[in-house]
Order: sequence, then C-alpha cells, then structure tokens
Amino acid sequence: MIKKFSKPISLIIVILLFSLSLIGCSNSKKASSNEAVSTIEKVKDSGKIVLGTCADYPPYEFHKQIDGKDHIVGFDIDIAKEIAKDLGVELEIKDMDFNGLLAALETENVDMVIAGMTPDEERKKSVDFSKVYYDPEQGLLVRDEDKEKYKSIEDLKGMKVGAQKGTVQEDVANDIEDSQVKALGKITDLVLELKNGKIDGVILAIPVAKAYD
Repeated sequence: MIKKFSKPISLIIVILLFSLSLIGCSNSKKASSNEAVSTIEKVKDSGKIVLGTCADYPPYEFHKQIDGKDHIVGFDIDIAKEIAKDLGVELEIKDMDFNGLLAALETENVDMVIAGMTPDEERKKSVDFSKVYYDPEQGLLVRDEDKEKYKSIEDLKGMKVGAQKGTVQEDVANDIEDSQVKALGKITDLVLELKNGKIDGVILAIPVAKAYD
C-alpha cells in the first residue's frame, strides 16, 4: 500500500536523466510461433492468465482500498484486464519485487509481465516485448527542505541516491559521479529511506514521483 508520511517530501524535476519506454513482456525470445500459440492455448485451457507486476508504481500499478478491500489497480492493470477479456479468461495478479519478475516469467510462474519495464538488450535475450506504449521523463524525489539544492546534474555529484533494484533508474543512479547508490526492491521502502534521511533522493519516472510527492 502507498503510505502517507507526516514529513513533507517534494518532487523536483532535475533534468531529463533517461528516457524509459514502458512495455509488457511475455514468452521467451527464442520461442517459435508454434510454442507461442501453445502458450495461448494453455492460458485458454486453464481459464486464466497470470500477470506478474510490482504494485508500488502509481499510476501504473498500485494498491488501493476499495470498499474496505485491497485491490491492485492502475492503467497497466487495465491493459492486463483487456488482454484477459480478449482471450476470454480471468486475470490473476501476482505482486512481487521488480527484480524477480523476469525470473518468474522464465520459470512460467506467470504468463506475462506488465510493470513499467524498459526493453534493454539484456532482457531482450530471454523475453519478448510488446511495442512501446509510454515514454516518461525521469525526476528526482527529495525532501522538502532540500528542494533548492539540486538544480542540475552537477549538483547530484556524491549524493546518496536510491533507485528500484533491477531498473534502468538504478543504472542512471550508478552513472551519477561519485554517487552512493542504494537499490531496493520496493519503491515504498525507498521513499521511507528518504523520509528518514538515510538517502538524499530517489530517481523515479515523473508520474510515479508525483504520486509520492
């Protein structure tokens, strides 16, 4: 769940650090078209399609209380629902750490992954990706009292910066000169580290950062 913190946290857009292309991914890159068809047939036979996601990434996928019950919602989830509807099956959602998603896909614990994932060359070796459907800019989430400190990339030198483990944001953080990078599996944990003063900022896609602002 998204936690509300008493200590104010302010979003500042430092600069366009990296351009991320959000996609969905599915079966192995090496799979033949016949194998892909077999996967779809298996999904139809089971009556459900299993989605792997990391639901701490609003507005894409996140937890929300609806009528007193916890639900995973967001526009990535809406896409998954449409896929399930098109196949005539139910949607089952498995929420897990981001860095475990591709392993779950490769071991067939999930049928597809939709989680704001960037199609880099290493990932393309093992899974197929959909066409790009969103390309967000990146920002830096900082504490309110620090919002005047960071005006350019140069101001980030030597900072303690957080990023979600296994993401392109982690790569961006590692590229900051003399940075001390803390990579965690959940964004909510990174925001808590920021609130408690253990890191100076968190690199996030701007729509996600605004949700925690």
